[in-house]
Amino acid sequence: MAQPKQITQETFDAVVRENMEEFEMDLHEAVQDAVDQFKTQGVDMSNLITTYVKDADTGDLKHCNPVKDALDKIRTSLQEDETESLLEGLKDLSLECDKSESNRKFAASKDALNLLFSSCNHCYLLKDKTNLAASLDALCSFLHGQGDVADSKMIEFLANCLKELKEEFLVEKIIKAIRVSCIKSESNRQSFVVSGIMPCLVATLKDFRQSPAIIKETCTALRVLTFDDDMSVAFGKAHEHAKLIVAENAVAVILDIMETCKDVEMASELCVTLSRLAVRNEYCKDIVDQGGLKMVLKLLQDHTSSQVSLHLGQSNLVPRVNGLLGQRVVARLDSGGMEF
Repeated sequence: MAQPKQITQETFDAVVRENMEEFEMDLHEAVQDAVDQFKTQGVDMSNLITTYVKDADTGDLKHCNPVKDALDKIRTSLQEDETESLLEGLKDLSLECDKSESNRKFAASKDALNLLFSSCNHCYLLKDKTNLAASLDALCSFLHGQGDVADSKMIEFLANCLKELKEEFLVEKIIKAIRVSCIKSESNRQSFVVSGIMPCLVATLKDFRQSPAIIKETCTALRVLTFDDDMSVAFGKAHEHAKLIVAENAVAVILDIMETCKDVEMASELCVTLSRLAVRNEYCKDIVDQGGLKMVLKLLQDHTSSQVSLHLGQSNLVPRVNGLLGQRVVARLDSGGMEF
């Protein structure tokens, strides 16, 4: 597929000025005409600022874009080591990236990834945990829907952070950043696996078993590593990744947490993660041998009301448990059946 055409910001600005000076259009008309012209030519506008303000004194046009303003604030704050201003810029960028895909694409065109890497690394080295958390938040917002833009140095940084940092509020954000980087990106999934995050994620389940937020985020990240959703590659390693997770004793860890779990949403996440790992008959049998099936059926019995308890956020447990039961866990057992 042919790549869409792009133009420079200077070219777009020149057309806007020409419309105003030669065709006597007002600012709004001049911009809209320029946008229409380039769109009809098949130009991708995602890298352009198309909003302006007039300087009150000189009448000159100035770019007005909140994403660019946030990036500029982050860049200046890093250069001048202004922690408060950096925090403001990071929060502004998160807010703007959360608004739309076009904002995220625009940020990508303005080198946001490298800037956020610099911010993350700067805060990590200075042990500025508040701004590191804000940097990770901004990174997650920026990568949403475009995780494939994460590069090797960002992957290495996140993997190292997961291995080294133990603060609960940071661990959750690190794992979320890993997760969004892996969605629809097989190359990133494989790079993270090579970097050694599998044992770290399973260890996180054990170490933070009392934190529903971290358990849910970690379970989701483990499942994403078993996805086969990247249409740009013919064959992925979803099955191999599931086997690697099982090899880290993940089944036993998940079942151990489920045994004492009181949080229904957390139990739901654990169940669906278990179902993603039941990719071979021996794994299914292992789940049964460790009491997993009885445990899941008890959860199902205890929380059948979750089907109607939408206001409690419990509606997903039953279908997720059924997903586990559908993985041939109960099929063709040598005993010819089992008692529940």
